[in-house]
Amino acid sequence: LAAVIPDQAFVVHGGMSRIPFTLESLAALERTQELATVVSKAAEAHSRLLLLQDLLWSDFREGRLSYRPNTARNAGVFFGHDAVAPFLTENGLKYFVRSHECVSDGYERTDGPSGTAVITVFSASNYPNQTGNNDAAIVIFGAAGTEPKVIHYRGEYVVEAKDEDDVGKENRQTLVEMIIRHKHPLAAAFAEVAVEDSQLVTVDQWVEIMDEEMQIDVDWRAIQPILGGSVGRVDPKTQQIIPSGWVNYKKFLSAFQLEFQKGNGKSAITPCLVNTLYKNREQLREIFRFLDSKNAGVLGPEEIRRACDLFNARLPVEEKLDPEALLTLMDHDGNGEINLNEFCEAFRIIHNPRANQTPFYYFTTP
Repeated sequence: LAAVIPDQAFVVHGGMSRIPFTLESLAALERTQELATVVSKAAEAHSRLLLLQDLLWSDFREGRLSYRPNTARNAGVFFGHDAVAPFLTENGLKYFVRSHECVSDGYERTDGPSGTAVITVFSASNYPNQTGNNDAAIVIFGAAGTEPKVIHYRGEYVVEAKDEDDVGKENRQTLVEMIIRHKHPLAAAFAEVAVEDSQLVTVDQWVEIMDEEMQIDVDWRAIQPILGGSVGRVDPKTQQIIPSGWVNYKKFLSAFQLEFQKGNGKSAITPCLVNTLYKNREQLREIFRFLDSKNAGVLGPEEIRRACDLFNARLPVEEKLDPEALLTLMDHDGNGEINLNEFCEAFRIIHNPRANQTPFYYFTTP
């Protein structure tokens, strides 16, 4: 959770906590049991969860903030020098060293009262996944009373050679996944501008909404015909399809499907639940693995309830997971447990293959 460089620095991943603590109480925390006990006990366990959460997720902001909710992450707090300086002074330390935020130079120092300072150090360059443009840094502490040494560096891009077909497939798969994740906001936006009592929007409206909702640099107008939903008519003389300038947005969205391999929970599955599970599957998988204390690869009802409680704390009301429904849904063999491998492989992304071969026309016009 944290480390102390004697007479110099307190080092932690995120930041300070709204829950009062001492170095001794922090060292005494039973880390491996914390998440497993927090949902089954009352105020004491809740305060320990907040302490852990704050240390891992909090962010520093200049000024006198005390502790404010971290609205950027929906976890932890924003804290200022007024929270850090007394803690450092009380423990005979000068520096509060943290990471958790990408800074352009890899190192950022903000001096506070009483000779204290908050240092943010980020040691991954070109973040994330070699797509960024930030330096990385290492901070080296010497003897007490001396200034720490900062070394900046940047790793070289490592690009694995791929042929054009592989790149094209990856790009298409990524685009399909993104559209599926945005299906609900896209449908709502299309419905607002559609011709009354129809499912039709103009190509211009379609392009504008795709730009606004997806927020990626794609020539939507150029690829609209291969994505599906285009509306056209047949020329009676030539029998050729003539685009009409309209898109059937429901036909377009229906070409993108997220298939979920259900267990026994056929009645429990809803589009909202599938979407929530898919959007957050990586976080859920990590929580599941953490709670799988025996490394058995399965979670029972109590562990699933704990996982849902932890996860639901960060979800809006309409997306919260029901642990009983989740267990029923994903328990493929009916033994009362969820197999983690089954969970990881439960989703299959589908885009109607015809949409990648020929325009998907529907021969009606408004």
